[in-house]
Amino acid sequence: MDLSRTMATLLPWHNPQWTLLADACKNQRLGHALLLRGRQGFGVPQFARRLARALVCRHPMSDKRPCGICRSCSLSNAGSHPDLMIVEPDQGKASIGIVPVRRLIDALGLAPKFGGPKVAILSPAELLTREASNSLLKTLEEPPGDAVFLLVSHSAAKVPPTVRSRCQLIDFPTPCRRQACQWLAAQMPQPADVELVLDIAGGAPIRALDMMQADHLPLRGKVLESFVDVVSGQADPLEVAKLWRVSGTNEVLQWLASMAADCIKLSCAEASSRVVNRDILPALTSLAQAIAPRRFFALWDCCIQANKDHGGSAGLNDQLLLEGVAMTCTALAHPRSSSSH
Repeated sequence: MDLSRTMATLLPWHNPQWTLLADACKNQRLGHALLLRGRQGFGVPQFARRLARALVCRHPMSDKRPCGICRSCSLSNAGSHPDLMIVEPDQGKASIGIVPVRRLIDALGLAPKFGGPKVAILSPAELLTREASNSLLKTLEEPPGDAVFLLVSHSAAKVPPTVRSRCQLIDFPTPCRRQACQWLAAQMPQPADVELVLDIAGGAPIRALDMMQADHLPLRGKVLESFVDVVSGQADPLEVAKLWRVSGTNEVLQWLASMAADCIKLSCAEASSRVVNRDILPALTSLAQAIAPRRFFALWDCCIQANKDHGGSAGLNDQLLLEGVAMTCTALAHPRSSSSH
């Protein structure tokens, strides 16, 4: 997604957090280290960047929005403000190591170029290695000058307690459904079932927008077809795993987990109104009627674990992960019996 476009205006579900921090700035009560925590797709990194721009702005608006026209704002927009630093995993890396953190600490020790605060964004904070976290602790405790740390986290439980304890926690809960749907509808030039896509995206508006812009719904349909073919024995699970990898490992695992959860709902309670993947309800209903729910629980567990393994290590082989899931799908194809419940 285009971050510059998203940062230009405050996302509507961010208003409470912005008001809270704007008031803290006005009253000079802003903490020197903030842990901004919210799930992926809620726009937390965009919020952090917008807040950072506001903190280095030389002429902020009355509600602390960046003016957008001063030299600081121009440099921030260009990604070249000397007092605004962003630490993220290097290309192809799954963690933030000690070297970039040490560089950040050294840079913070220098005098600010524009006379205002120095601002550092670390995103996502849960990817800091143990060595990097330990290196950061003393600076978090005693920041040089007016330095402000903005730590972004999509999984705050994975951030070391020693780091969390030194930060003010700012939570970003699931956006209001009505607000998120209105925003999504305004972003799309063509009409779309924004409620459906928002549900598939787990209530995360930015992820939903990415899905619509990437035209993921047809791709998801192909994943379902291949899933049904594997379960019915009409497709080789190893070949299907290759197709899934091309479609995107993370997306496929989330879609399959969502489909398995829907089949559990339909099999146990026939709660079609609570199904997320409503556009493929007939296919899911057929699967739920033919296969015992405990087997879908096994598939759901397999997808969730594979997703954790995929996100937790750069060295894991995506193809092997997906082959394991495909083989679990093959094992679904057993007759349903009373002993299977």
